[in-house]
Amino acid sequence: MNALSFTNFRRFLLLVTSLIAVLFLFAALRFLPVTDDNVHTESGYIMSAVRWADGQSLYSDFRKPPYLITPFPPLWYGLLLLAQRAGITTLDGLTFFGRALSMAALLGVMLLAYIWNRKRNFGIELSLLSPAFYLAIPLLIPMAIIARQDLPALFFSFLAVFIVTLRPSLGLAALAGVAAALAFLTKHSSIAAPIVIVFWLVLLRRWKHAAAFCLFWGLVVFPVLVYFQISSDHTMMMNLSGAKFGPFGVRNMHDIVVNFMSSSGSQIMLAIFGFALLGVSQKAEDPRDLLLKIYFVVSLGLALFACGFANASANHFLESALVWTLLIPVGMSKLEKSWQPETAQAAGVFALSAVLLLPTLDVQFWRTRHERPEDIRNLLTLVHGKRILTDVTYLGARSGNPGFLDPISLTFAERAKAWSSQPITQAVRDHNYELVILHWKVDDPRWSTVRYVRLPESMRTAINNNYALCFEAESYYFYGPRIPGNGSQAAACPTLP
Repeated sequence: MNALSFTNFRRFLLLVTSLIAVLFLFAALRFLPVTDDNVHTESGYIMSAVRWADGQSLYSDFRKPPYLITPFPPLWYGLLLLAQRAGITTLDGLTFFGRALSMAALLGVMLLAYIWNRKRNFGIELSLLSPAFYLAIPLLIPMAIIARQDLPALFFSFLAVFIVTLRPSLGLAALAGVAAALAFLTKHSSIAAPIVIVFWLVLLRRWKHAAAFCLFWGLVVFPVLVYFQISSDHTMMMNLSGAKFGPFGVRNMHDIVVNFMSSSGSQIMLAIFGFALLGVSQKAEDPRDLLLKIYFVVSLGLALFACGFANASANHFLESALVWTLLIPVGMSKLEKSWQPETAQAAGVFALSAVLLLPTLDVQFWRTRHERPEDIRNLLTLVHGKRILTDVTYLGARSGNPGFLDPISLTFAERAKAWSSQPITQAVRDHNYELVILHWKVDDPRWSTVRYVRLPESMRTAINNNYALCFEAESYYFYGPRIPGNGSQAAACPTLP
């Protein structure tokens, strides 16, 4: 067989992406144990579920103490509530459960992607390319191993797409509507799949199926939202609203896209996008091809729009990237028809693919060998039972006054005039906090240049004027109240463990 045959090319892609995927799984398992927050919002999400289990409202006025934001609909928090009822009651245990749930959802999506391809009569190797490429996306570390809603919502969204394409059936359309509703009740930005499904059904003139999908989506979503809005004293919509995300701007969109496509190991995204474009350019010979084309446009457009908000991040591309990988077998089928092993074009495509994939394999190999999650559990004795102010949410959630657990969103909310830091700032001036613990020194110049600011300027100024540095531990800075008359020293510093 010619070394540049299409079969060898396909197997080369599958081999490299499978190696990256296996390395990702090894790395992900290392980040599952709870030794710190994998992203800064984890503890805040878990604390909302804990308070709900303790009989408090899931949604509350985040303008008042303890300044907790519950930024998503209730389904995911409900799953954590069930875990608590089953005996998982500690913050670490619930965080681990949330991380395991994200991993399970990811693997569920990959299984559905493989079955989807097989049902479209692609061979085993082509069918495996979609999950292999998706698991090779650098964004999945840490997104796949955080206690957060993104991947469970993606699972329900793709499940809806999978169900509605099985065969023309009124019952399946209704069931797909329920699955899409569960996605929305997990994460309220999960609207790409239902938009695509309804538009696709209308184009196919399946009017009754489109109506059934919408009806069952609404029957699930609206009663739940109305109940929680009323039972929370009308604070649910305040928590779900975009005020805490900061202003919309094209610059925000540009920054996230550039970071997403140019970060270490992200060269593979260019390969995925290129193969997806091949798939999009293919004539739609199957109704599912038409659905994927619509899904490609809608998911990418919504991801770009969401990235325009100041507090947004690249997680909005998780669904769009899945669509790209589903288009890979379609694009590869088109490429195979025109593949000529003896030509320079074949050699060029082979070489370009190697250039884009092998650096990602190298980066993932390095990460698997060297990257370790932070472990700050030894600092817990310093905060236990104490009233502290911190932007280290893992420590804040386990202190004597768990609150202010999404400082970035609250800082953006203040810029949008939806929240005020004045009560906390005054508490700092009054030395009401026994400790202040920060990622950076309070006078670090990065505070004024970083995109995601963890503390408003007024709070930092108050800390700088009223607290003095005690010590640095685990790359965090500990401040104590200044001694009256001797502003350079702290009155009482804890003892390092």
